[in-house]
Amino acid sequence: MTKSTAISRLLGRVIGRREASRDIFAMMAASAVLPPGLARVATVTRARANDDLDENWRTAESDKNRDLGARRKRIAKDRLEKEVPPDPKFAPFLGEKTTYDVSFLWTFNAAKVTVTFQQGSGDEYITEMDARTTGVVEWATNLKRQFVKSRLVMKDDGGVKRLICTHMTRISEKGGTTTKSISSYHYDKGKRFYRRMENGELKKQRVYKMPKNVYYQDFVGFWYNLRAGMFGKIEKGQDYKIRTIPYKGIDEYTIHVATTEEMAEEKGWLRDNPDAVYMGTVKLHEKVFGIKAREGKMLTDKDFFPMAGKINDVVAYGDVHSKLTSRSKTSPRTSS
Repeated sequence: MTKSTAISRLLGRVIGRREASRDIFAMMAASAVLPPGLARVATVTRARANDDLDENWRTAESDKNRDLGARRKRIAKDRLEKEVPPDPKFAPFLGEKTTYDVSFLWTFNAAKVTVTFQQGSGDEYITEMDARTTGVVEWATNLKRQFVKSRLVMKDDGGVKRLICTHMTRISEKGGTTTKSISSYHYDKGKRFYRRMENGELKKQRVYKMPKNVYYQDFVGFWYNLRAGMFGKIEKGQDYKIRTIPYKGIDEYTIHVATTEEMAEEKGWLRDNPDAVYMGTVKLHEKVFGIKAREGKMLTDKDFFPMAGKINDVVAYGDVHSKLTSRSKTSPRTSS
């Protein structure tokens, strides 16, 4: 090892950051802190030092990711072997798989949305929502798929145990680009870790602060909380608040259960869905959904199971409708 390489590595370790270790040579040479001869050596060896540091960093990251992956597999296996029984209030829903057709304008069956609810490893629950466009809609919008997977655990939220989100993965396939974002929520540390990748290449990585004593629910998990009675008895005319994943400054929604009089205003829709007992409404924020403030509506049965939904007068799309097409059972547990 040459003297110049030893000096560059020593400075890199002292600074403790790759960026700082790269810039220190330029600063010292420019300000003539180093003697002229050593300054020239520092400038020449800068690229070599960067290569050494980059290689060491990549090796460390690779080892860390490999160790983390092995650790997660061990934890998942240990939890699965313990066979933690599901919470009795959620047990009836495990393995539930539902499919909805989405239509708008003149296009019927423009997209299919599949929702599943299963128990994961140990005390973890997993929801998945997979939306795929079809035919002319895929061609016109260039959007092929939207997928959301959430990991949930039971947590005391304001004196009531509810399913809250600890991990969320989003995948979007549009054109030739696959965008994947991963968020993990560490409530005890008050931090949210976020990563976004495009076609496998890391584009963004950040750590966000989270408010204390606030627990987030995803929308699918919220509906299961509601159906399981975690918000009390469902009554017409009542409002139910949900704290969901923050997006563009919005993290709270209110679900209003319509009164009998309010439901009567939807006679035609109710005629097409004779088994509907409740109608839930929610305001859709323009910043989040990219449309002018609209109200989303959903019809449910007596157990608040979603049967149909709609958003009226969406710009460029007209009325958007969704309708239940199948309801079945899959495996109540998943190891994924």
